[in-house]
Amino acid sequence: MSSASGAEDSVGLPAATAVYVLYRTTSLDLTWIPDDVEVIVVHNDDRETLVVGSHRVRHIRSTTNLGFGVGVNRAAAQSSGQRLVLVNPDTQLASHHWSALARGSVDEVVAVPLVAPDGIATSVVSRYPTPLSLALTAWRV
Repeated sequence: MSSASGAEDSVGLPAATAVYVLYRTTSLDLTWIPDDVEVIVVHNDDRETLVVGSHRVRHIRSTTNLGFGVGVNRAAAQSSGQRLVLVNPDTQLASHHWSALARGSVDEVVAVPLVAPDGIATSVVSRYPTPLSLALTAWRV
């Protein structure tokens, strides 16, 4: 059984591997992640990234942007954690989020809900697109 922090279980594998796929990221704050969580950082560019925190980080480097999915697949192939935690570079979660991740079974997908400014959990922070965001989204398609 995994601990709430992400500690190794009786088999000796980390309960979680935090995976970051970076592109044009200059710094990465890992101070909020428990020390016993495995961290893999995939670099989809040739930039140097300042990593803040006491973690031993495994870096996977590419000189070109191969995309988020390829980055996740590369990290998953090298992960020893029982659960992959896909983390955006600007994410900072609270300890109760890690507890939820550690309590989940191996067949569950666990997500931390986004919270709108009014405090209500939502799937997106801005429920209704602005004319500008709608035009930009349409342009990307």
